[in-house]
Order: sequence, then structure tokens, then C-alpha cells
Amino acid sequence: MSPNRRALLVGLNYYETKPLGGCVADATEMAARLRKHDSGAPNFAVQL
Repeated sequence: MSPNRRALLVGLNYYETKPLGGCVADATEMAARLRKHDSGAPNFAVQL
């Protein structure tokens, strides 16, 4: 994995005026997809 391939994903569901329901789940799913290529080879170093 190249040291330059990094991803920072933030999912926030809580907002005082309008809570959301899927942001944390979406960020978690994206982290799983970015960590490895379809072949299983490492891709991005992900911080969630």
C-alpha cells in the first residue's frame, strides 16, 4: 500500500435540530470498501 493512500471518513448522525439516520452506517461501509481492493489487496489506510 502506498503511504499516500489515506482516507478520513466522518459520519455524524446527531444534529440538534434535525437528527439523521444513516451517516455513521454509510461511513462504516465506505471504510470497508476503501480498505481493500476487490482482489483483497490493501488499498487505503482508513481512519473512521
